[in-house]
This record gives sequence, structure tokens and C-alpha cells, in this order.
Amino acid sequence: MLVSNVQILGATWDGHPKISIYLNHGVSQKTIDQRLADYRENPLIKEVVYISPEQGVNDFQQQAGLQDVIAQLGFNPLPGVIELRPVNEASFEQLDEALVYFQRMDGVDQVRLDRQWVQRLQTILTMLERFAFMLGGILGLTVVLVISNTVRLSIESRRDEIKIISMVGGTRGFIAMPFIYMGIWYGVMGAVLAQVIVFSLLSVLSHEMMKIAGLYSSEMVLSYPGFSILGSLLLFGIAFGVLGAISSCYRHFQVLVPD
Repeated sequence: MLVSNVQILGATWDGHPKISIYLNHGVSQKTIDQRLADYRENPLIKEVVYISPEQGVNDFQQQAGLQDVIAQLGFNPLPGVIELRPVNEASFEQLDEALVYFQRMDGVDQVRLDRQWVQRLQTILTMLERFAFMLGGILGLTVVLVISNTVRLSIESRRDEIKIISMVGGTRGFIAMPFIYMGIWYGVMGAVLAQVIVFSLLSVLSHEMMKIAGLYSSEMVLSYPGFSILGSLLLFGIAFGVLGAISSCYRHFQVLVPD
């Protein structure tokens, strides 16, 4: 969930690079239309947005709060900009080749690719994903050991009962079944508790994050666990519970239940 919400923070560029093409001052509308048509036909580009000099100035004035900046300067210093959003499958090598091609087009002054910012985000997300898997593995092992120890205590408290059942013909599988059910219930209860904790933490953080986003004139809503994550928690909880119970039964039945 942490990784998912970090991706939401970068939703302005969708976690993918964006190409900004700055046009020459005084470029004709015919040339602009030709460039837009060329970019839309490029298979690497999925979205083309043109920002005229007038729109750029208006956006700047609204964001910076400088309503009379053009009147003071006497001219519009901002060029027209074409923003290109590549397809998700585009590699940086393909985008580098496209940048060289775009730079050679008539009417283009400068081409920029926000590679560095996106690569930083991808590196952070990769690190967080690996950390999440490592943490999940450690916690999974802890769950197995805790359930195994809990089942062991239950086996010890029923030592005499287990010996009597084995003497009247009870197999190891028959004797172990109640303890396996115990492990399953512990796993299910742990998964449900984990879901409650995650929802509670996100509910608390959502209010604070919305306040912070509001200070930057942005909107953000935290992502909550979907059915796939909730189902995975239950499945892993059951699997860890069964594994812990079986490992405990196997070790102790070697002594208590003869072959």
C-alpha cells in the first residue's frame, strides 16, 4: 500500500517520462499544426498537448499571482510548448532516438525529456517494492514460527490424549487435523487483524495527507486495499497457519505417535 500511494503522488506524470518541445518564437500556425500531426502519428506517442504562449502566460499568472506581468514586460516571453506523453512500453533508448528526430524538425527550438526525475521515482519505487517483499518474507517467517510455537503448546497440553488416540489406532493425520484447523484459524484471524490495522492507519493518514495536498493546491486520495490484496492476505494467512501447524505436529509426533 505504501508503494501504491507513492505512485499516486507521482500521478501528474504517471510514473513515466514526459517530452516537452519548445517552439521557436514567431513560428506559424501552419507549422505548429504540421508538428502536432507528425507527433500524433508517431507510434511512441500516446498523447499530444499543445500549450500556446497565451495559455502559458495565463497559467503562469494564476499560479504565481502576477496578474500584470505582461503589461510590465511589454511582450510575451514564453514560447509555445508541445507536451508529449510516450506509451508505457517505450524505453529510454527509443525516446532518446525520438528526441534527436524531434530536435531536427522545423520550428523546434529545444526538446527536453524529464528522464532524471522519472528515473529517481522508479528507483525509489523499486527499492520500496524490494523492501516490502523482504519485510513480507520476514513477517511471514515470524507468523509460521509463532503459530508453530502456539500449536506446540497445545500439543504439549494434550500429550496424554494424543498417546491414547494413537494406541487405539488413530493415525498421525487424524490426530494432526485439529491442530491444522487451529493453525488455519490463527492465520485467518491474523489476516483479518492486518486488514483492520491497514484500513485504520490509512483512514488516519488520509485526512492528514489531504490537508497537506490542499496546501499545494493539489488533490490526493489515498489508495485503499482492493479485493485482490484482501484475498491475498487471507490466502497467505491460511498458508502460513497450515505450514506452522504441520511443522509443529511433525516435530512432536515423532516422539508422541509411533509409526
